[in-house]
Amino acid sequence: MAVVLFQALFFASLTAVAWLFAPDRTAGLMHGALAYLVVYLYGMASLAVLVATLRAVAEHQPRAGDELRIGRAALRNLRAGPLSRLIFGCYGFAEHGSHHLEPAVPAYHLPVLSRRHAAADSRLEPRSSYWSILRQAVAAAPAPEPALSPRS
Repeated sequence: MAVVLFQALFFASLTAVAWLFAPDRTAGLMHGALAYLVVYLYGMASLAVLVATLRAVAEHQPRAGDELRIGRAALRNLRAGPLSRLIFGCYGFAEHGSHHLEPAVPAYHLPVLSRRHAAADSRLEPRSSYWSILRQAVAAAPAPEPALSPRS
C-alpha cells in the first residue's frame, strides 16, 4: 500500500508542476502523465539492465572447480525454480551450457537436451542455482580499497 501511495503522490506532484506551466488543465494532466510514464519506464529499463547483468554473471562467471569452459567463460546449466525462471527467464535460461553447445536447438527442447548432456558430461549437471552462484560471486569479490582521507 505504501508503494501505491508513493506513486500516487509522485504522479500528483508531476501533474501539479505541469499544470503551473500548461495552458489548460487537460494539457497539464497530459504533460504530467507523460513525465510520469517516462520516469517509470526509465526505472523499469534500469531494472531490466540489472537483471540481465546478474543473469550473465550467474551463467558465465567462472568459479574454482570442475566446470566446462569456453575461453574464460564458464558454461553451466543451472537449477531454476519458478521464481528464478520468472525473474531471469526472459533474459536467459537455466540450460545455458547446453544452449552454447548446441545453439540451434529451440529453448523449449533444451531441458531434454540438458539431461542428455548431463548424462554424458557431469560438468553439465545442474548443481547450482542462479541465487547460489550470485551469492558466491559476491562473497568472492575483492573488498574495495579504503578511500584516502584528506590531509588536515
